[in-house]
Amino acid sequence: MESIRLRRAVRRFGTRELVCLQPLDCEPGVPVERGLLSTRNNRRGLCVGLGMIVRSLISVALTLVCIAPSPAQVDSVRSGFVNVDGDGLYYEISGEGFPLLLVAGGSGMDLEQWNRIVPELAKRYLVVTVDPRGFGQSDNPTSSYSDADDLRRIQDHLELDRVGIIGLSSAGGLVLEYALRFPDRVAGVVSIAPFFPGFEFSAEMRERLDRFSEAAKEGREPFLDAMLGDPHFAPSPLDQPIRDFIRENMARNYDKGAGFDPSLVIEISPPLIERLTDIQPPVLLLIGALDHSEVARRNRFVRDQIPAAVEKTVESAGHNMPLENPRGFLQAVGPFLADLPAGD
Repeated sequence: MESIRLRRAVRRFGTRELVCLQPLDCEPGVPVERGLLSTRNNRRGLCVGLGMIVRSLISVALTLVCIAPSPAQVDSVRSGFVNVDGDGLYYEISGEGFPLLLVAGGSGMDLEQWNRIVPELAKRYLVVTVDPRGFGQSDNPTSSYSDADDLRRIQDHLELDRVGIIGLSSAGGLVLEYALRFPDRVAGVVSIAPFFPGFEFSAEMRERLDRFSEAAKEGREPFLDAMLGDPHFAPSPLDQPIRDFIRENMARNYDKGAGFDPSLVIEISPPLIERLTDIQPPVLLLIGALDHSEVARRNRFVRDQIPAAVEKTVESAGHNMPLENPRGFLQAVGPFLADLPAGD
C-alpha cells in the first residue's frame, strides 16, 4: 500500500471461507487439486479441491474435500507472541537452518500471504513469519511504536544473530529500513516492489493511488473492489482462487484496522528515501512483470541508490508475486539466499 492510510485500510473480516491455493507443482491455468487451506481455526490444513468453493448458504453439493494436516505437519510449525510495551506481536516458525524473517503487512495482508512459499523455504531454512502490529493476530498498537524496532525485539526474543529478511510493498520498504538501522543483524534483504514515502510518481500513478484512498473511505467492499479491479495489483490472470484468497485476507485485516491509530507510528527520520545509499547488506529487489510501470520505475530508483543491490523481474505476477507465482519467486531468490553468510 502506498500510504499509512492505505497500508492500514485492510483488516479483519468476520468468519473465514475455505480458500484453496494452487500448489507449486501445478502449471498456471490447470485446475487446482491440492493446495493450502485457510480457515479461522486451521491455518495450515491441506485440501483436495473437487470443484468451486461453496459460498452460498443455500443447500448445494459440497465439492471441496478438506484433509486435516498430519500431526507431523502441525508439530513442524511453532507459534508465539512477543510482548512489546503491552502489545502482542505474533509469529510462526517453520523448518531449520539459517533464519529468514518474512514480514507481513504488505498489500494489507497478514502472514498468510507467505503461505505458498513457506513450505518450500522451510525445507532448507528456519522461516519466521511475523504479523506487524495492526495485522493478523498481532495487537493493534496502544502506544507509539516503530515497526523496525518491533522486528528487532522479535529477533532478540528468538535469539537470532543475523537473518535474511523479506518483505513486500510497504513491508518491502520496512525491511530496507531495518537493514539500514540494524546492518549487523541482517545478512541480506529481499525487497519486493518496496514502498517508502517521498518517491515522486507520475500524475497518472498519483490519480491511481487517490482512487484507492477514496475507495477506502467508502468502506471495505468498495476498497476491495478498487484494489482487485486494478490490472496490476493482483492480476493472477490464470488463477482466480488466488484473487479470492487475497480479497479474503485483505478484508479481515481491513476490519481489524478500525482500531488502528496511525498517529502512533514513529516514522524514520531522515526519511528512508534520503538514506538508501547508506544501506550496507546485499539487497535483491524483485518486481512482477505485470506490476505497474511506475512501481517498476521506483524499483530501478532503489536499485541505483543501494550499492549492493541487484534486481530481478518475475514473470506471470503483479504486485503480490509470492502468491501469484510462488515458483518464479523461489527461483529468483534461491541463488541470493544460498549466497548469504551461513546460508549454505
